[in-house]
Amino acid sequence: DLDAEGDPHMKMLRAVADAYFHLFAGPFDGPSCTCSQRQAGLPRSAPAWPSGEARALTAPLPCQWRTAMSFGRQRVGGAPGSWALSFRSDGHVNGTGSDARGAFALDGFWSPTQRIALLRKSCGPAAGRLSHDVDLLAFLYVLQASVCMRGVWLCRGSAGGFWAWPGPPPAQPRAPQSAPRLDAVPAGAWGRPA
Repeated sequence: DLDAEGDPHMKMLRAVADAYFHLFAGPFDGPSCTCSQRQAGLPRSAPAWPSGEARALTAPLPCQWRTAMSFGRQRVGGAPGSWALSFRSDGHVNGTGSDARGAFALDGFWSPTQRIALLRKSCGPAAGRLSHDVDLLAFLYVLQASVCMRGVWLCRGSAGGFWAWPGPPPAQPRAPQSAPRLDAVPAGAWGRPA
């Protein structure tokens, strides 16, 4: 059982996810994630969720999510992309998504009391690339009347941050862009094994 509130390792991961978000989020990356949290001005010692806000996670969570991520010291707009997730009361979460590199499946579990989600993004082979999995640890934040996610991802020894907020996929299709190559980070850089 994960203790997202008291375990020092989980506190560290939450701090890392928050740092990625605050360093790399764009000005329009989910109003519930950006403006509300930055304007709240909570002291560092304040708990991430005031106790009264835990009730908000018993209501159905949004199905449609917009997402962004950081990799290589920059925000990457086309990945992870858009998600359609189903948060079930038994703790299971699953869905689908798409990004600059194609479609993928999401599967995992979540805890409404700990306000965390563990997901695996499974990408099948497409356009000459091999299939791969991306592990995602998300912290759910209730800010004012909305919810957002901030988290960390891990894929083949590379890691970064991501954030997600309620919203439908972009109305305009994204222009194809070069998605980050996770194997392009040199050995020894950003904690990658030599």
